[in-house]
Amino acid sequence: MLNELGVRKRMHADFDREHAAELTAQLRSDVGQLRKERVVSASCSHGVETTAQK
Repeated sequence: MLNELGVRKRMHADFDREHAAELTAQLRSDVGQLRKERVVSASCSHGVETTAQK
């Protein structure tokens, strides 16, 4: 019984690691995309951020 739990925990840990790696890759691509969009929007509407801060 105890051995079964150990095997299950290991399987879950492997799955979590793989899932975390996939999520990390997805987040990195999303962040890269957002940065590109931010640069574009910042260059298009330069004065918007300063008026929003007041």
